[in-house]
Amino acid sequence: MGYRFQFLRCWLLFFLAAQVVAGLWMAVSGPEIVVPEYFNRISEGFWNSSTVPNQVAPYHRWIFAVLGSTMAAWSFLAGCLVLIPFREKKRWAFVALSLSLLLWFPVDTWFSVSLSVWPNVLVNVVAMAGMGLPLWLMRREFFPVEVKEPSATVPVEEPDSAEGKKARG
Repeated sequence: MGYRFQFLRCWLLFFLAAQVVAGLWMAVSGPEIVVPEYFNRISEGFWNSSTVPNQVAPYHRWIFAVLGSTMAAWSFLAGCLVLIPFREKKRWAFVALSLSLLLWFPVDTWFSVSLSVWPNVLVNVVAMAGMGLPLWLMRREFFPVEVKEPSATVPVEEPDSAEGKKARG
């Protein structure tokens, strides 16, 4: 296994492990504690205030617990794919991880843009780059380009051969 492939696998594993930790931290600590500035900006996008209104505070806390635990679980599962099936260059694992990113990114980002939640758009772009770039660079390990050798069955006519001289007249 090449050094580049190993480096990219480690990159993905590190990135996914960081997402597991961040997701669990978000679920357990609450949105205001994880990255206060990020959540203040999200609040400003929805409520024109850096704080969440009291009426929605329990829902806000709950939705970030659900989001954080889901993020941690998905990242853990993706890490399991990168750990073993990627090492064995299983195409199905590469396709599964790639498609999961292609399902998540446009939907999440489109809603974030349409609702002007710009901090989440930035987080999505960073996450997609952190996972998408190594996947793009690894694609040929899973789907190598086949180089076709020229066919040996086609006769090659030599210009100086007797048949070549007869044909030219």
